[in-house]
Amino acid sequence: MSNVTSQVEFGLYLLTCMYCVASEAAEYCQFETFNATCPPDHVIIMEHAQYGRPRTGRCIARDYGYVGCSMSIVHLLDRICSGRRTCQLDVPSLRDIVQPCPRDLITYLDASYDCIIGMIRYTQPICRSILIFFDSFIERL
Repeated sequence: MSNVTSQVEFGLYLLTCMYCVASEAAEYCQFETFNATCPPDHVIIMEHAQYGRPRTGRCIARDYGYVGCSMSIVHLLDRICSGRRTCQLDVPSLRDIVQPCPRDLITYLDASYDCIIGMIRYTQPICRSILIFFDSFIERL
């Protein structure tokens, strides 16, 4: 992870983060677990999540005619992970939710996230809705 300038889509807002801790995009193979972890006082903001067979790489060594069948699931991982300090998702569980490729082919998750300085505040104890306050943005509001 490194400090970078990044633009991250969060809900309906496009945030520009000047001092993010960014992860490198990584492949999580068919039977692996996606793990996102941020330092203390940081929260996860999903940047990219593609599921299927987007390209050859670590999880798929050869193209047998189905490379490119994939779909963006950043909206799904955003709901699961964004706003938390840590997040885990078993890649096999995605197979029951989305199926962009023929079912008998090996699929994988390609994902990246940013860690943004902030904190989580639960506004309603029953609903536990999350508000994230970004130190660098509060001053500008």
